[in-house]
Amino acid sequence: MSEQLKNLPTSEIKWPPLGKVEVGNDVDFVYIMRKDGDFTMNPIALRMSEEYLLDEQKTKLTVLEEYDTFFSKLADTFRWAFVHKGNFELHLYDPNQLAEEVRNKAGNTPIVSLDPLMNKGVIEHKVSRGFYLSGKKDFAQVPRPGSPPIHIQAQQISRELNNIPIVVAEDDIFSGGGVIVSLSELLKQKLEVKETIPGIQIGKPKKLVEMGIHVNAVVVYEATQGNILDKVDLGDPRDYLIGASGLVIKMPNGEYARAPYIPPFVSTAARASIPPQSETKFALKVLQANLDFLTV
Repeated sequence: MSEQLKNLPTSEIKWPPLGKVEVGNDVDFVYIMRKDGDFTMNPIALRMSEEYLLDEQKTKLTVLEEYDTFFSKLADTFRWAFVHKGNFELHLYDPNQLAEEVRNKAGNTPIVSLDPLMNKGVIEHKVSRGFYLSGKKDFAQVPRPGSPPIHIQAQQISRELNNIPIVVAEDDIFSGGGVIVSLSELLKQKLEVKETIPGIQIGKPKKLVEMGIHVNAVVVYEATQGNILDKVDLGDPRDYLIGASGLVIKMPNGEYARAPYIPPFVSTAARASIPPQSETKFALKVLQANLDFLTV
C-alpha cells in the first residue's frame, strides 16, 4: 500500500523566485497564474459603490475577499484537473512584482505596454490575440474590444513619443507570434524598439529573434529535458470569472467580445491544456465557483 501511495501523482502550489525557472523531469506539467485581484476587482468595487452608494474602500475589501475565495476554488479545480497529467505544479506570481522588474529593466526608456495589468506610467497599446468561437483557432492580433484599430493606436503612440526609442512590455511570450503585428505597426511608424520585456517567457521566442528584436524577460521557463511548450501553460484567474475578462473572440456579426474560459464558449483543452477527459467536469466546477462568487 505504501508503495502505491508513493507512485500517486503529486500536486503543489508554488511561488517561484524571479529569473530562470527549470522544469525538471520529476514535474509533468506546470500551470502559471498571476494573482490579479486588484486589477480585476477595483473597477467592480468602484461600480458597486457608485450604484449602491457604498463606501468604496470597504466594498473593495469585501469583493477582494470573495475573489480570493474564488481564486482558491479555481486553484483547487486546476489541481484536480491536471493530476491526470501526472505530477503537477501551480506557479503563482505577483503582477506588481513582475511590473516592477519590467520597469527596472527598462530604466529611463519609455514603456509601451501590451499588458493590461501594467497600465500606469506607461503608454498602453491595447491589443489582444483574436480567436474564433471556442478558442481553438486564432486569426489575428486585434484591438481590445472598444479600442481603436491597431495601426491607429501605433500612429497615436508615435506622435506622443516623437521618435524617442522605446521598450515594449508584455505579460507573457511563447514564440513571440502573438505580438508580431503590434511590433510591426510600431516599427512602421519609425519607432525604435530597443527590446521587448515580457514578465514571463516560455521557451525561445524564435519569431522575435528573426525580427531582430531582443527579448529581456523577467522570468524564463525552460525544461531540463524535452519541449518546454509541452510542459507549461498559463492564464489569468479573471479569464475564468464570468463578466470580468476572458478570451477575445469574433462574434458572428463580426464584432469582438470577451468570452469566459468555460466550454462551449472557450475550449479549456485548447486554451488552458485541461485534459479532454476532464474538461466537462472542470467547466462545472468553474461554474460553481462563479455561482458562489456571484451569490454571496
